[in-house]
Amino acid sequence: MDQGGELYNNPEVRKLFTRFGYEIRPSGGDASNQNAPVERGHLVVANAIRALLLGANLPIKFWPYAFHFWLRIDNYMASRDQLVSPNYITAGKKDDLSTLRTFGCRVWVRPPGRQSAKLIPNSRKGIFLGFIPNTDKNILWHDTKTHVVKIAKHARFDSGMNDLPHDLVPPNVVHLQRTQNGEPLPAEVEETSVDQFTFHLNPFSYTMVKGIQVTDDNPSYGLTLASDELSHRAYIIDVMENSTADKMHATHKSTLNNVKGACLVGINSKKVFGKDHAISMLRQLYDERAKNLQLELVVKCKLSSAEAWRAVAGHNIMEPSPVPDVDHQHQLTLAEV
Repeated sequence: MDQGGELYNNPEVRKLFTRFGYEIRPSGGDASNQNAPVERGHLVVANAIRALLLGANLPIKFWPYAFHFWLRIDNYMASRDQLVSPNYITAGKKDDLSTLRTFGCRVWVRPPGRQSAKLIPNSRKGIFLGFIPNTDKNILWHDTKTHVVKIAKHARFDSGMNDLPHDLVPPNVVHLQRTQNGEPLPAEVEETSVDQFTFHLNPFSYTMVKGIQVTDDNPSYGLTLASDELSHRAYIIDVMENSTADKMHATHKSTLNNVKGACLVGINSKKVFGKDHAISMLRQLYDERAKNLQLELVVKCKLSSAEAWRAVAGHNIMEPSPVPDVDHQHQLTLAEV
């Protein structure tokens, strides 16, 4: 594996491999070719997502839908060591590609309910983002008017995006038109430069580092830690009054608000994983009589009941909302994505 902190430097991962008699040998820095069986697959997926987004001229916020769309395509194809596709191995029947459409193409959806009048158009314009898992009957589409991702069954596709002027059609449409007219794709005369589609080893989108001066003689520095049942991360459940940690809370009250409930992910520039690991590092600093302490925290905001429900529902944005809704809208908006 590579030298990322989530695996290589995680004591729980090391303990697991040691338990079963394996030796961990990391790859060199910036040398993904040394772990080719894994990293090559990652590269193919990343390139496919980039191609789908750039070809459809869609912003990066749509990448989860491009990811699921590519997985569907990938499962339709046989690999070097398999004569049939993964779908055929699983379902035992031939793949049906007749319903597959161009990612990001124009889609016209019939809204639910009765038509208000015969002469009034009864359709909504949107962007095709793929299908609901395990079916090709229901599609995911982005409503360009409300900017919400919805689910629909009654739809018509326009891969040529005929409602757009010629100079605004995305690259996929240009290539499709050339293919249909028998024109070869022109060679690129200049190197194309695009924003890189990158992933980060840190699973948290935002962390906060706070430095404090040690003021008491306490091995835990006033922190009471527990282990999160889901991620097994160490988090703070209480802070002792007049302790070092309490001084940090008082000093940075405007930015921290409350350290209770915050995950502890780093101590003095070293990554922290589980509760036992954090306690061990604090004890080591105490034995070394450290005078300063730097804590890297993931501060969690207390959610309202409605926000908490949306956050839970957002763990699987590809599933339809269990709450009846006239437009069959997702409870997770694109802004939240």
